[in-house]
Amino acid sequence: SPVSLLVAPATGAAFEIKDTRAALRVAHFAPNVPAVDVFLKAPGEANSAANRALSGVTFPADSGFLNVASGTYDASVALAGTLAGVLDLNGAALAAGSSTSVFAIGLLNGSGDQALRLAAYADDRAAVAGKAKVRVLHLAPDAPAVDVVVLNGGAIAARPVTNLAFPSATSQALELDPGSYTLAVVPAGASTPILPTAAGATLQLNAGDVISVAAVGCLNTSTGACAGGAA
Repeated sequence: SPVSLLVAPATGAAFEIKDTRAALRVAHFAPNVPAVDVFLKAPGEANSAANRALSGVTFPADSGFLNVASGTYDASVALAGTLAGVLDLNGAALAAGSSTSVFAIGLLNGSGDQALRLAAYADDRAAVAGKAKVRVLHLAPDAPAVDVVVLNGGAIAARPVTNLAFPSATSQALELDPGSYTLAVVPAGASTPILPTAAGATLQLNAGDVISVAAVGCLNTSTGACAGGAA
């Protein structure tokens, strides 16, 4: 959460000095795109070595949250070692105290919903006392709409996320009790877990955690638009 400084001088009125920075996270979630460089710059500015924020980012790496001055930015992605932007997101407003994720999603040579692009997601990183906050994002470009389920003894015990389609995120974070959860993904409405395996994956949640869980990669790596991409 943003921290501010309350100044109480010996004489005169007290005043507040606020943190004017914003937090920005960048990730490479396009499963058939090679390593890239990421540029963060003033509107209209050309890509250059001076505004290269990240170098050699490979799928599925992310930067973590970086603190930047609040303001309006252009973001650009180029193949690693080059300056020619292949993806651009112009006029992104980053307000003081805000957190934003900008992800490269879609497919090289993809069209329609699978088109390669930069997508921005607003993040709510304020912790909730006694709970864990989990946000789920469907960023696998060739996968159908899915449910995220909680397993108990191999059977589905709950469906906290339903009918989530690419490239959507849950509109609000799930507020969950601390503990160990076995999660899996099923096609929307189905009853047999398929990803990451039929046994699911274990996620340990602690009070105060704020977590993003993203499905990334290709469902079909042998044929179709995602052929040759990362699983």
